[in-house]
Amino acid sequence: MPEFKKPNIIIIGAQKSGTTWLHKQLSFHPDFFMSEPKELNFFNNPDQVKNPKKQSEYYAHFEGASAQPYRGESTPHYFWKRIEGSPFGNVRQGHDNATAIRDALGSDLRMIVSMRDPVSRAVSAYYHNYAVGRNPEKRGIFWCDPSMGIVDLGFYKRHWEHFASVFSQKNLCAVLYDDISKNPVGYLRQVLRFLRAREPDGYMDNLNLGEKINNRDRLMRRRNPEERADPPKIQPQEIAALLEVYREDIRFVSDLTGRSLLHWSDLDALIKQHCTDNTGT
Repeated sequence: MPEFKKPNIIIIGAQKSGTTWLHKQLSFHPDFFMSEPKELNFFNNPDQVKNPKKQSEYYAHFEGASAQPYRGESTPHYFWKRIEGSPFGNVRQGHDNATAIRDALGSDLRMIVSMRDPVSRAVSAYYHNYAVGRNPEKRGIFWCDPSMGIVDLGFYKRHWEHFASVFSQKNLCAVLYDDISKNPVGYLRQVLRFLRAREPDGYMDNLNLGEKINNRDRLMRRRNPEERADPPKIQPQEIAALLEVYREDIRFVSDLTGRSLLHWSDLDALIKQHCTDNTGT
């Protein structure tokens, strides 16, 4: 087996929770080599994981790293423990993302999970999948193909506890999407502390911390004019139903981070945000 340069950090999720933003900011740090493209989607694909040629292609993304002590990639679909019987996600028999990552990269790997209020995350994922052409029938959020994981990816408790059991809690860093807009410097410093990485002089000053990436408007430009004019609409009852299925996960993240997340459960505010102007970002 040839010796490969391997990633020693991965931003594993959560989908639509600022992973592209974080990947970009770390790519400007002199001690980090972040993959290009960002999402390699290797360990969530059982056919690739078992294929020596695909393995070589995956590790080739890190061959350009020189003396940087941190090599990383960011694939938000890694943070997904699929289970039998879930109506919102399909199971891949004989494959588990966390186990595949550990077996290939070792148990010392450090992983970052950025979590967003799960209702807004699901709404954003719904519009994202529509914008890239995966829901042309405009099916409701609960009726989309389970392979998209629109609802299932928001069950943070299940996914976190599984990764913590395959690795350990100390391998995982939980950060909150809220802080990207409210306290981006604090968010980045939390990640750097977890990784035991230095903060070079002037590093934060040279970043565009207010940049929005992969928002709905940008994605919708890919659609034809008729589709842009009439996107699907999220209904208040869908927001209420999402909040109910995610209540345990919201409590879990609050306990995990020691943060008050009452706004994640504010039904009126969520309805106003996602059903009044249908921003869906």
